[in-house]
Amino acid sequence: MGVLTISFDRVDKITTNFFSSKLPQAIRFLILVFGVMIIWYRRVTSHYKYMSEINKKSFVFVHKRELKQDLSECTVCLWEIREGEVGRMLRCEHTFQRNCLDQWLRSSIAANCPLCRRAILPREVVAEYQLEQKAAADSGFEKELALVLLSSLHFGSCHHKLPPINYF
Repeated sequence: MGVLTISFDRVDKITTNFFSSKLPQAIRFLILVFGVMIIWYRRVTSHYKYMSEINKKSFVFVHKRELKQDLSECTVCLWEIREGEVGRMLRCEHTFQRNCLDQWLRSSIAANCPLCRRAILPREVVAEYQLEQKAAADSGFEKELALVLLSSLHFGSCHHKLPPINYF
């Protein structure tokens, strides 16, 4: 009878610990993961929509030296456009390396041509993209998730104290 009581006490302690400590942490963790997934999805779809608008307003080409001699330098990075590199030509007929122009358009306040400042995308599209990117960057979900993950490691938690460090 005593062995049975000890077994029930252990089961009781384990279930109490699980429902009072581990289950709430697991639920909070799952909620945070779900929140991060939503933010990631919104960020990716916003970026995809923005880049598809850029693709509609310009065309991509592969540089061939024999076709045009004036395409020899990207004015964003000032590097030579080599044979076979992918470029992008805007409606204003200015050409750039595709990666340079894409980065320029993602980071600029207004999606304008780097040379003539002609608008490439409507202001509404740019404003929506920047608002979504700022909201995703300001989100605290990633930080909260990192704190939950670190707190679950028990190293440095209140339960396990590290020995004091002697500096002398």
